[in-house]
Parts: sequence; structure tokens; C-alpha cells
Amino acid sequence: MRAKSRQSTSSPNYLGTLRLGTPAPRLELPEHLRTVVPLPEGGTPVDGEHSLAGLSVADQTGSAPSALASAATVEVFEAVPAMTDAEFAEEFSVYFPPGESISVLTEAEFAEVSAVTATAAETSSTQPSPAQSTSAHRPSSSEPSALYRKLRPHPSSGSHDEIVSSQRARLYGGMIEAVSQRGYQATTVAHVIELAGVSRRAFYELFSNKEQCFLATYDIVVARARKVALDAWIHERGWANRLHAACKALLDDVAENPKGPHLVLVDALGVGPSARKRMQLANLTFERLVGSAFQMAPDGVGFPRLMSRAIVGGVRNVVFTRMLDHRERELYAMTDGVLDWIECYRIPAAARLGVPAIAPHGHQPPTPAAFLARGDERARVLGSVVHLTLDVGYSHLTDPQIAQFAGVPTEAFHKQFASKEECFLAVLDEFVREALDTVSGSFDEVDSWPEGVYRAMATFVEYLVAHEALLRIAFIDLFEVGPGMVGRMTRSVEGFTKFLTEHGPAPRHGQDVALEAITGALWAIISGYVAGGRLARLPYLVDHLTFTVLAPYVGPKVAVESIYAARGPLRSD
Repeated sequence: MRAKSRQSTSSPNYLGTLRLGTPAPRLELPEHLRTVVPLPEGGTPVDGEHSLAGLSVADQTGSAPSALASAATVEVFEAVPAMTDAEFAEEFSVYFPPGESISVLTEAEFAEVSAVTATAAETSSTQPSPAQSTSAHRPSSSEPSALYRKLRPHPSSGSHDEIVSSQRARLYGGMIEAVSQRGYQATTVAHVIELAGVSRRAFYELFSNKEQCFLATYDIVVARARKVALDAWIHERGWANRLHAACKALLDDVAENPKGPHLVLVDALGVGPSARKRMQLANLTFERLVGSAFQMAPDGVGFPRLMSRAIVGGVRNVVFTRMLDHRERELYAMTDGVLDWIECYRIPAAARLGVPAIAPHGHQPPTPAAFLARGDERARVLGSVVHLTLDVGYSHLTDPQIAQFAGVPTEAFHKQFASKEECFLAVLDEFVREALDTVSGSFDEVDSWPEGVYRAMATFVEYLVAHEALLRIAFIDLFEVGPGMVGRMTRSVEGFTKFLTEHGPAPRHGQDVALEAITGALWAIISGYVAGGRLARLPYLVDHLTFTVLAPYVGPKVAVESIYAARGPLRSD
């Protein structure tokens, strides 16, 4: 058993939690998305508004977009304000807005929860975790033994507040272990209290239901991860040493005690809108931390705009993919590779990225995705799952509803798809395949590999902007389906990254993580703009997206020069 390092005293992780940049409630489909594709012939309305067909996006103003000047372009980005060392420390220790259940961990609480999660991590260490290839865990064949002895009233038990604090900590540990063994959906309150050694009455005095307990556990795992990073940062001297120590503490912690981070990164997928809000808040906070940490660099060189988001998404994906494959222990040796990948994005010349050199193309009438416009029965069924997911949400769909909306018998639906999940997956596969077909000729007749990457990225973004509704399916509603589906989509996005990089040189920076990290970075940027309702601005980020791909392979200086060459001379105004 590997000995714990000084920094690695807790069970969570991250430099990257989950992405989906801007917090967003259940998305209401804008009117302009409801007018492109007609309802399937023979389709029958189901609950609520069903003129939903917007499988492409029209320009919201109805006019051709004009080129943005430099000042206007700044509004496209979310600036990360500079922070002092004290503010940086506060960012780590104060996580929740007013009204949330936990704000700052005291040393006693930190010690208590550290012991709890360590117990959860060690319990059933000989029992392999269920595979994550599907969206749910398979229940264990045997009931788990309690993590702690049952609490009994005793005159020397301590004050009421101490008892409540102990009960909370036990329940956090019980939730982590129960979800690790069974998955969120199969976990019940009975499982949690049995593991925690806490009565059902005590549980309901602290939490109203299982979801509230899960979300509180999510909060404590993330808050502790932040404190682990802060402890590592403040115990070192010098900016580079601090950065390395904080990154290593986070990655080592995941490798050593993966169950807490697994709950946050994997198990929270599919829990519902409340968990997605937690993911978004944690993600945004870590983006600020990364940006602030690099603004403290003694050489004064920071990142281009949006790179903090890209870095959080990239590191998250490196951890996420290893969790899906049960390879967390590889993270022990990955600190240097991750930091090498991050460092390659620091260059002063990159500050000019994102200022558009030419005006975008004039407005093009929206067209439906080709795979939904074929008119056959399969296309009608796929279109129906898209319509209904956007209208009422994936979790509320049933197979008969999808079949009714498509105008086919349920038996005919099941001849093509075993379940709504398989149908949803087919939509994603077709969407990704069509997007890749669109960019397949990007490397024809180009003078260099970087130019081909730039052309491919511009074409890819143009396709995405024309299919906003499908992007919502792929980057937002996807999270209602669960970790297996998110893992499948992540690998699909990785297919696009492989297409971009297969014609290029070997990566010069972060060789062991470059492909996974770039995939997560692209996902983070795109999904943030989709979730924030700002997809129309995505064409102005082609430079940034291209830089994200090129810099690890050719170095930041050559990457910037190649982008300037590919897009033509900069505007003088």
C-alpha cells in the first residue's frame, strides 16, 4: 500500500470538477429553434408543446452578423479578475454562496470527514467497483457491513452539536460507500444509514431525502478537495513549487482514495438538475482558481481568454477517463505531464487570439441534420426522441411516448431500438458521424498540418452553430442519461480530436495526456457556450479552439503564428 503524502489526506480531487460552464436551469427551447423541421408525418402530440422541431438554429436577429471590433470581442469572453494571495486562499476555503449547507470546514470537521472517507475508501477495498460502461451500477449480491458501530445515547457522548456533526460525517461516508457499491439509482436511505450506523430518524432530522444527502456529500467532497489543494499550496515556497504541490496533492488524492472523487465526477451524472448545478458551480470556481494561480506567475505571463476553462475541462477528462476504466492509480505519476500540458498554453502573443480577422459569412438559412431529414421510419423515431427530449426532458420519456410521437407502433419502435437509451445513443452517434463527415476534406490541398486543423475547426464550428438543438441534446440533456452515456460521448469527441491530430507530429508537451486533455478542453469550451445560450458567439472562438489543439503538438509560438497565417492578416482597426 502506498504511503500517504503530507498533502494527500482526503478522498476527493480536482483541478477539474465537471464542466457545463454557466449555471442554467432546465433549458426552455427558444422559439427560433421550433421552426425548422416539421413534425413527423403521422406523429401524434404528446404532453405539452410539440411544434418543437428546431434541429438547426436560425440567426436570432434575422440579419447577417457583422465582424466584431476588438472592444466588442472582449465581451465574448468571461474575464477572470486578478486575485491576491489572500483572496486565492479564500477561494479555496469558501465554496458555497449564502444559504448553502456548508461554507467553511473547521479543522475538526476536516479531520472528522477525512477519517470518514478514509474508512469508506478502505472498506470493501477487495471488492471491485462495478463497470461504468452503463449508466447505473449493478447492486452488490451481498449486503455491505456497517462502516461504524451504531451510535448509542450516552452521558459522555458530547454536546448536541458534536453529535450532529458526527452523524453528518458518518452519513457522508455511508453515502460515498453505498454509491460506490451500488450506484446512485440503486442506493436507498436504508443502505446509507446501515453503513453509517445512524438511525432513520436521525437521517431525516438532517436531510429531507436521499438526493439532499447525496448533494451535501458532493459538497463536502469538493470542499475538502479545495482544502487539500490549499494546504499543499501554502506549505511550499515559490510559485512553481506551489503549483506543482497543489496539482500533485489533487491527483495523488484521487489515486489513493478514489471513491469520493468518483461520486463527484461520475456518479453525479444522471442524478438530476440539482446535481448539474453543483457541477457547474464547482467547475466555475476551479476555473477562477486556475486563472488566478497563473496570474500570480512571476514572469507575468498568463493564459489566453478561455484557457482556464479549457484546462479545468482537460484535467477533468484525464481523471474521468481513468475512473471509467478503473485506472486511477496511473494518476500518481501524471503530475509532471499534466503541468507540462498546461504550461504550453502560456505565451504573450496568444493574448490577441479571438480578435476576428475577417467578417463571418453572411447568414445562411438553417437546415436540418441530414440523418433526421431522410423521411424513413428510423429517421422519424430519431427525430421524435430529439423533439421530446427538448420538450419534456429525457428522464420523463417512455418508449410508448416516442413511438406515438413518431406515428409508429411501440412494437415497431422496439424492432429498431431496445430502449429509449439506445435510441438516444443512436442520435448522438449519427450526430457525431455527420459532423466528422463535414470536416473530412479539411486537410485536402492545404500547405501545412496547422492550416488543416484551422480549416477543420472552422468547418466543425459552423456545423455546430447550425444545429443548436442537437448540441443541447449532446452537451446538456446527455447528463440526465448517466455516466455511461457521457463516457460514450466523450469518446466520440475524442474521435474528432484524433482526426485533427493523426496527420500531425507527436505531441511535444504532455505526451501521455495530450489527446485526452485536448478532448476535455474542447468539450468544456463548447458545452459552456451551449449551456450559457451563447452558441452564436462560438465562431469567434475558432482561434482559441485551434490553439487548444495545436499548442501541445507544435508549441505555443508556432501555434499562434500558424493561426495568424491561416486566417489572413489581422484587421488594422
